[in-house]
Amino acid sequence: MNGALRPELIIVEATGGYQRAVVLGLHEAGLPVAVVNPARVRQYARASGLLAKTDKLDAFTLAEFGKQMKPRRFEAKSESGRYVTALLVRRRQVEEMLKQKKAACGRSTLTCASPWSG
Repeated sequence: MNGALRPELIIVEATGGYQRAVVLGLHEAGLPVAVVNPARVRQYARASGLLAKTDKLDAFTLAEFGKQMKPRRFEAKSESGRYVTALLVRRRQVEEMLKQKKAACGRSTLTCASPWSG
């Protein structure tokens, strides 16, 4: 890697799971990476007086956030750990869908039958 960049830490905002492949790829390539909460970065930007929203400013803000806040480096989970995480995420999604369906049934004049009732 003669002349190649050697980053101290690559900061990636969490994007509801869309970042996973990028983060895992960076990690597997031996690059240091951290996943950060976008809300915390926005709060940091506001507190720093960085109110404009451009790609260049976002990159600068993420770099400064990484330097000042020193987020924890990403550590890959085992395959079974990733599987359990995926199951938990799916469970939360199903629970949220059930909650929405129950609320919709409460507003409906029609009766809502449970899919599990005979």
